[in-house]
Amino acid sequence: TWDVADQVVDNAYRPNPQVPQDEVWHSLKFKNESKQPWTTAPAVTVKDDQVLGQDMLSYTTVGTETLLKITKALDVKAEASEIETSRAKESIVIAGYNYIEVTLEGTLQIRNLKSEAVKLRVKKELSGTVVSSTDSPEVVAIPKGLQSINPTQCLTWHVDLKAGDKKELTYVYKVLIRP
Repeated sequence: TWDVADQVVDNAYRPNPQVPQDEVWHSLKFKNESKQPWTTAPAVTVKDDQVLGQDMLSYTTVGTETLLKITKALDVKAEASEIETSRAKESIVIAGYNYIEVTLEGTLQIRNLKSEAVKLRVKKELSGTVVSSTDSPEVVAIPKGLQSINPTQCLTWHVDLKAGDKKELTYVYKVLIRP
């Protein structure tokens, strides 16, 4: 799995240096088929009596799926970048504040250095409105930042990469920022 964080915070574009943008993880996806929900708790992944990793298992209701991180996938390289492609000349006034509409293009590059194929879930959260994207990701509006001037959306791609393959995913979105 690869989760790429939003770069817009409080209607300003400012990348967060404390949030790594290039970490790919080996993860397990499984479904809660028990008769009761799983509470949030530490979970250990074991194979052949060897500990592979430990992470926090999130609350999971009956019948739903969850992901559990195991360890970093050091042999799957990822790089995220965004560039500004246009900026409106006129500002928009909303609730007495000035905003400028900026169009950004993001690129997500993935390279599989493993000697076997991998299935990768790439998730990119962003503040703004998606204009276009490659490879038909699932785009879902999420209720994070409901009082923000920009909607929050999540793009999710499912990518199959053969050994040694590279893949580039792109997306374009518009966001209102304070000048």
